[in-house]
Amino acid sequence: MSQTLCPRLFLLSVLLWNVGLSQAQSPRPVQTVTELTAAILGAASAADRAALLDAATAAGTVTEDLRQAVVARGDELAKGRKWEAAIVAYQAAQEIAARLNDKAGVAFALSKIGIAYFSMGRFPQARDHHQQSLKLRKELGDRGAILNSLFNIALTHRAQSDSRAALDYLQQCYSMLGEVKSTDTAGRVLNSLGLVHKDMGNYLASLSYYQQALSLFQSSEDRTSLAGTQQNVGNLYQMMGEYDTALGHLHQSLALSREIDNKSIMSGALNGIGNVYKMTGNLRRAMEFYQRSLQLKQELGDQNAVASTYSNIGDIHELQGNYPQALDLYQRSAAIRESLGQKAALSALYGNIGDVHRDMGEPEKALENFRKSLLISEKLGQEQLIAASLRRLGSFYHARGDKAQAIEHLQKSLELSRKSGNKRGLSSSLADLSLFYVSEGMPLEALRLAEQAVDVSSQTADPELIWQTLGYLGTAYQLNNRTADARRAFEASIRTIETLRGQAAGGEIEQQNFFARKAFSYHGMIELLAGQNDKVAALRYAERLKGRLLLDVLQSGHVNITKTMTDEEKRQERVLRNEMVSLNAQLYQENLQPQSDAARLSELNESLRKARLRQQEFRNQLYASRPNLSFQRGETGEFTLDHAAALLPDDKTALLEYAVTQDKVFLFVLTRNTHAASARVRNPPPDIKVYQLAATRKELNRLAQSYRALLAGHDLVFKDAGARLYNLLLQPARADLQGKSKLVIIPDGSLWELPFQALPAPNGRYLIEDHTIFYAPSLAVLAAMTKKREQEKKAEDGPLLLALGNPSLGKESLASERYGTRGDKLTPLPEAEAEVKKLSRLYGESRSKVYVGAAAREDQLRAEAGKYRILHLATHGLLDDTSPMFSQLVMSQEGLPETEDGLLEAWEILELDLNAELVVLSACETARGRVHEGEGLIGLTWALFVAGSPATLVSQWKVGSASTTDLMLDFHLNLRPAARRAQPAVSKATALRAAMLKMLRTRQYNHPFYWAPFVIVGDGF
Repeated sequence: MSQTLCPRLFLLSVLLWNVGLSQAQSPRPVQTVTELTAAILGAASAADRAALLDAATAAGTVTEDLRQAVVARGDELAKGRKWEAAIVAYQAAQEIAARLNDKAGVAFALSKIGIAYFSMGRFPQARDHHQQSLKLRKELGDRGAILNSLFNIALTHRAQSDSRAALDYLQQCYSMLGEVKSTDTAGRVLNSLGLVHKDMGNYLASLSYYQQALSLFQSSEDRTSLAGTQQNVGNLYQMMGEYDTALGHLHQSLALSREIDNKSIMSGALNGIGNVYKMTGNLRRAMEFYQRSLQLKQELGDQNAVASTYSNIGDIHELQGNYPQALDLYQRSAAIRESLGQKAALSALYGNIGDVHRDMGEPEKALENFRKSLLISEKLGQEQLIAASLRRLGSFYHARGDKAQAIEHLQKSLELSRKSGNKRGLSSSLADLSLFYVSEGMPLEALRLAEQAVDVSSQTADPELIWQTLGYLGTAYQLNNRTADARRAFEASIRTIETLRGQAAGGEIEQQNFFARKAFSYHGMIELLAGQNDKVAALRYAERLKGRLLLDVLQSGHVNITKTMTDEEKRQERVLRNEMVSLNAQLYQENLQPQSDAARLSELNESLRKARLRQQEFRNQLYASRPNLSFQRGETGEFTLDHAAALLPDDKTALLEYAVTQDKVFLFVLTRNTHAASARVRNPPPDIKVYQLAATRKELNRLAQSYRALLAGHDLVFKDAGARLYNLLLQPARADLQGKSKLVIIPDGSLWELPFQALPAPNGRYLIEDHTIFYAPSLAVLAAMTKKREQEKKAEDGPLLLALGNPSLGKESLASERYGTRGDKLTPLPEAEAEVKKLSRLYGESRSKVYVGAAAREDQLRAEAGKYRILHLATHGLLDDTSPMFSQLVMSQEGLPETEDGLLEAWEILELDLNAELVVLSACETARGRVHEGEGLIGLTWALFVAGSPATLVSQWKVGSASTTDLMLDFHLNLRPAARRAQPAVSKATALRAAMLKMLRTRQYNHPFYWAPFVIVGDGF
């Protein structure tokens, strides 16, 4: 006999022995109710429990007191959210009631089991038990108990998005309220009727029921129900767009729930307040309240509420263009909703997931999710959800060029939106249909719908809808040649966007994508003003779209949140960092294998992706808990011509700023006003010309990417493609560039990855042969960089150069690139080691520090980077163009502390406090990343700017190791007079040009592959 059965049999034998004694001898005290309750609930199985009850029945100890004691124990377990154990207790109470022939007790236990299952999110089981309870209660004719079961069944239907069934049961409850005469019961029924009518979009009916419930609860002592109903009223007003009223009710709910210490209602109120802030565009405050709500919900184990908050936080990330984080949160929410059978919530989530895939450039995944959303919403018959799904599909087909499908879906969406009365849905449907008619060249129809969209969106007070509909209205006005009206509409749209920008959530990483979906109105304004030849105004709007976050950092400072962490937060951060360190190390080693395991690599990459998301989520929580930490955004001064004039020290310099809008490409050329200068006008404004180039955005993307690929691939046939780009991008301004020896280029879109220096001019010479060239995120950013340099003169005799080269890789790769590049085939770089050692001698060993091999460690760089004026890192670079803030510089893999992986990632660079005038990344593809609307190219260069360096020397493709060493040594040799002050200073861009020309004139390295990849970005003066 197994030992596990012994305690059960022993207990059973004791009970039977007591029975025998009671029959054969004088009465002996049997087990107390408490002892018997413990024995019954301690039974290891249902069979054991039945045996115990059989014995107790025979002993006459199965009583009403025992039933009540077992129920009470179940209630204690339920209060502690130990639902499985509570269900066991209620099942035991059901069996006891059955043995007592107590139908009411059986019905009561069944109801308790249903409530427990409901709390676990197991709604079908909950409804089944409530139905059984209802059947018994109808037999007994207990009207109050019947109403209770009907009410609970209604709740299970609502939880599964079956609003019509829920309403049917609640109406049955409502009809019985006169018989029951319970204020609390009436209040709960009225409150639930309000919830269901809200779900169905019947907001006025919902508000009426809520107000009746509020009146009842205010006159009773049920403060819990009062707090919950206040929350429901607040949420309804939020959906109706009456935000001040909503906040009033939600804050009352929050205060009351704190007084009664009800964390469930408290978390709901916090979530509701977050919703109000989200809808009014204050994403920073919304994130703060969502995170506080989520923490409480997770403590309570309320999966339904957790799923809701995951979705809400995902909305913030989607609005700010942080798509991987949004997708992760939506998917986590969807998994919970799926397990709970919440179809309506799933329909909305699939729509959101589809939006993210669309914006990430994954159209097939987007379409799949849009269709899933529509299928669910049609099965539910919920018109608001159907309209939203149709609108998404219509816009998708419009973008794909399927006009028939687009117009069919958009018109159906509009009809249903009008019918349902949902203002947000109606406004969006009107706007999207207007944009369709714009593309079809139907100006009057487009304008009619756009005006309606603006009118409806203004009633919602939703700034996201307002800026979009105003932008679409501007486009429609422009199509109808109503330029003054178009300008006013675009201006209003942009003002709204600027307000939103000042309320963005998170730190610099989270905010970099802010303009990802908001450039539309800026582009419309640029096209309008350029078409009117209002050059100055057009340039100002181009500048208002570019490099805004960098400008904020330059003017307000970088916020390093790690310095504000508590000890516990530091511990959590170390755990997350160590997880990524471990996975990075495993990936590094697997990639070095002669034959990498594809399945293993896939598994590690997926684990790393999830670890990164957890780390980003942690940092989001930190920012949310410190709402006053972030610097002020959206308040930087507007770009002026004075900024541009300061960047034109002589008549040999030209500023070239490109603006790539939705359909057009513009070039602004700024040169010194020589006439005003000759007339001795102080600080004359520059001459400005604007050219509309003969290319569309799509065509330009194709040509630029193709040319970069030709040069990066060492293709011998490239000049025709380069000449075409020269003719397209520079030929219109060739007269303006005559006599100009220095070009400052402000790229846009795909032009960030175009090597302008390698474009062949009609005279057969490369652009670099006639011009010194460097790049900048915007004119305003460049002006701020140069001003900061002038204000922060570095000490002449301080530490000068910190260089790391040829870090020890731990294990040599068995393969090498064709040209020995410093890329993702990780081979030793002896040339890089020689490179940095020569630099030490060049700058003076007393003012330089060089680390090579095993000493070229990540922790060494962290400790010393802030002390030097020039940083030079000669190593391998690993580009992550999907998540550019995880692009890496490979450091030594030997002698690492446990907290390091030897891979310096872009996001880690943000934590450095740099004082360097120049950072040189002598590695592959360090100038690349992901182009984000507005902020430009996000990656290592952007991270270095935020960390405090105003200039970087970086590469646009995988560079040859030996040729790179030659180029770097010549660059520093040219720059050396500026370092030692022995001769007049040479600009960084001039030093690079001289090194390029020397290489270009050699037979071995005259192909642009060798000399053209490196560029100066930032302050190249």
